[in-house]
Amino acid sequence: MGLLALPVVGPFEEVPLFDDPFFLYLSPGHELLEKKSVSLKDLPEKELFVLSEGHCQRDQVLEVCSRRNLFSGQLSLEVGSLESLIRMVDQGQGITILPSLATGYLDAGQKRRVRSFSGTAPSRKVGLVYHRRYLRKKVVEGLKGALLPS
Repeated sequence: MGLLALPVVGPFEEVPLFDDPFFLYLSPGHELLEKKSVSLKDLPEKELFVLSEGHCQRDQVLEVCSRRNLFSGQLSLEVGSLESLIRMVDQGQGITILPSLATGYLDAGQKRRVRSFSGTAPSRKVGLVYHRRYLRKKVVEGLKGALLPS
């Protein structure tokens, strides 16, 4: 049982809990830092760093970009972890898209380089996930009750 970005593949039950909006994370001195919010169409695609294949967040970010016809398939860099993405951007190279949950770990200087998206922010759904054969249904019900608004 755990909290995961949805949907998941496999013999699992999902309880959607909340939307986790995406934010743009910019390198120091990037021209988009002048804006309070950024339109998806203003993203410089050739500067976009994403997670490598196999990460659900990569798929979510690319889906957001392709839904708005912003992705031609040319990525600047693919890395294996959110921490690596953040470090690469911190080094003054490129931009990335982070879920809100990941921005809580940024220090004050890094948070000044986070920008929201204008309009309806792209997001991902986060939920409680457990195996269909999980026997402790009362635990699941208790967590659902504690996590979902009444």
